[in-house]
Amino acid sequence: MSQRLPRFIFHVDLDAFYVSVEVRENPKLKGLPVVVGADPEGGKGRGVVMTSSYEARKFGLKSGMPISTAYRLCPQAVYLAPHWELYEDASRRVMRLLRGHADRFEQLGIEETEEDWRAALARRSAQPWYPAALAAVEKAEAGDESMEVRRAYMPFLYGRWDDAARAHVDVGVSESSRPVRDGFGAEGVFNPAKTREAISGLAAPVLVYAGELDAGPAPQTAAAGARLFPNATVTVQPGAAHFPWLDDPAFFTAAITSFLN
Repeated sequence: MSQRLPRFIFHVDLDAFYVSVEVRENPKLKGLPVVVGADPEGGKGRGVVMTSSYEARKFGLKSGMPISTAYRLCPQAVYLAPHWELYEDASRRVMRLLRGHADRFEQLGIEETEEDWRAALARRSAQPWYPAALAAVEKAEAGDESMEVRRAYMPFLYGRWDDAARAHVDVGVSESSRPVRDGFGAEGVFNPAKTREAISGLAAPVLVYAGELDAGPAPQTAAAGARLFPNATVTVQPGAAHFPWLDDPAFFTAAITSFLN
């Protein structure tokens, strides 16, 4: 009777991943406090910390912290804008390596935390509509599903809150859309395990498209979702939010055309 080999389960945590990729690209950053996120603008910047190195965390820096606070705590840190293409390529390489050494493989990390979501919203804090829209978000989170509240937080979904965005809201936000919205988010509609299994065998090229300013999903979440596909490309449209084709039709058209070709 043959002896069964023991099964080993490995948990691989890609902590401070964005910073690790930046250090790989520029080894001179090793050992320095490094922050990936918004431009601190000498302590006057808007936006948040996306991640930071362990050297920066010693000064109290953490993900989701306002970038101005981070600068006040650690002005000597190296502040970098995110490079999504680099992170996606590095992640895909790591996942490919791990898949080659396991008969079973499960990738986690797509679920956005409350902190991630709040950090994405805070990126719009310089906008004049931000206080009222954020107040509406809080009301919606507390259970207020009125059309008035929905309209009030809609600026978060657009890269530019202009006449075109307002007209889009006038068409899309109404009582007639409620059944569709309720059905989309109903309990049991999605089966994550079966969905992961199905898309893991999809051979066709997939384009995962995200807006730089979108909070749902944020670009890093879209990139994490793309890693579930065997052959996915991630495009993040600068200055766009949840409706990138409205924010910059020319950029959107060019990106889609390039992928299809």
